[in-house]
Amino acid sequence: MSEKIVLIPSRDYLCDTGAEIEPEKKYLTESGSSYVLEIKMTGAQIQTGYHSGPCDADVAALMEVPEIKSQLAEISDKALADWWGDMFVDDTEEEHRNADRKTRLAWLVFDCCANAIDGYCYETK
Repeated sequence: MSEKIVLIPSRDYLCDTGAEIEPEKKYLTESGSSYVLEIKMTGAQIQTGYHSGPCDADVAALMEVPEIKSQLAEISDKALADWWGDMFVDDTEEEHRNADRKTRLAWLVFDCCANAIDGYCYETK
């Protein structure tokens, strides 16, 4: 039996209706425009990876959660490079151009969390 995917509207809509991302539910998050990568996370994990203040340590901890770590391991170097190039296509900063796999995956986790809170994510049932 496959999981049912339900669109969760943007945070603005959630705020207007009083709904929130629920910590115990699982969501399919995504990042990218031309090259989209997805990660399944709980609402609590999403909220851990994107919040006010520095998120680096929280994102690093999320990357070690077995369910997330296994999904990140399945992302091919080519898919990650395509996504990275799409995300930073106009970026001239050397740190972005020469980022290693771990740094790119950290940005992916962060961006998936940010998109889920600020944009869209999908609830799995």
